[in-house]
Amino acid sequence: EHYKDLKQKPFFPAMIDYITSGPVVSMAWEGVGIVASARMLFMAVTVLKMANVK
Repeated sequence: EHYKDLKQKPFFPAMIDYITSGPVVSMAWEGVGIVASARMLFMAVTVLKMANVK
């Protein structure tokens, strides 16, 4: 249900294969603006990976 809006997209099967290909790490975050903060954190990690920074 979380991805029902993406189900008709051409990339959907590959996305499901990717997100179900490994272990799941469950986290519970809370706080004001936590979704925006988490997105910024994950975006920063992605940028560092793209820049090949270790």
